[in-house]
Amino acid sequence: KQNSVQLRFNSWRRHLEEATGLDFQDLRGPLKPMIKGCLSESDIAEMENVSPDEATWLFAAQTYFSIVVKGVLDQAFSPDVSAEVETQGDNDVRRRLADLESGDTFVSRGLPRLPAGDPFAWIGAAWNERLLEPLRDLFSAIDSFDAQECLDAAAEGRDPLAGLYQGLFPKKVRHVLGEFYTPGMLADHLLTLACSERKIGEASASDLPFDLNASTRVLDPACGSGTFLLKVLQRLRSEAPDEPTYAKSVVANVAGFDLNPIAVLMAGVNFLFALGEEAISLRDAEIPVYLFDSIQGREVEGEVLQDSSRKT
Repeated sequence: KQNSVQLRFNSWRRHLEEATGLDFQDLRGPLKPMIKGCLSESDIAEMENVSPDEATWLFAAQTYFSIVVKGVLDQAFSPDVSAEVETQGDNDVRRRLADLESGDTFVSRGLPRLPAGDPFAWIGAAWNERLLEPLRDLFSAIDSFDAQECLDAAAEGRDPLAGLYQGLFPKKVRHVLGEFYTPGMLADHLLTLACSERKIGEASASDLPFDLNASTRVLDPACGSGTFLLKVLQRLRSEAPDEPTYAKSVVANVAGFDLNPIAVLMAGVNFLFALGEEAISLRDAEIPVYLFDSIQGREVEGEVLQDSSRKT
């Protein structure tokens, strides 16, 4: 089991180094304030004895955030069933973690599984009893979070996870990782231009605009956490408010690619937030957000980066 965890970590690290050109040593300075803000002095002292490197710190932080994202998604679609986590037994806490990591909790709600290639579902395989109380505290915080706000924000075309992510990962860390998020207002403006009668260079008005409807094929080749996808879904919903096959049409025709595994997870969860209750009808569907290099034409399948033969 420990070997499977190491395999996930090595695959994640190699992918970020090769696909994005990340040098983890560049994170040494930017990570320090984040670590100090998340851990107690005794925890930091103990971790320094182990001497984890920058890649290990980042992997741990992104794993933590992945649990938060999955937990908030579960809370959004099952707000009335969460029990008092403080009174749950140790096995209940472990089972809840296992269901989040496997995706079983989402399938039980009628939702599709989250995007494939998630390297962060490893805690159950490396279980340590010392994780129990921190997880209990984390689940308690998630259960007290008003996840309805995420559904409301996504329905309005706003990224409901951006604040949580930016609150954990400082700007300097995000910039070293190459993360520069598109403001929602700019995404709105670009979509408006794309759907407007105009001329661009030699393009004539007959070439533009494209007709944005539920059958329009839309791809964001570097989707990040899904800013453009959320804006597209908002507009599609406003165009067909009562369309019974809206959710299935959108899943079939709107897609996003990104190189960053945590961004792919966020975009996939945001996709479900935007679909709202209609996402519950998609248990057997695939969330159309993929860990994919749009320039090199390579994708991650499971834990191994390999050439893709998929035509898009």
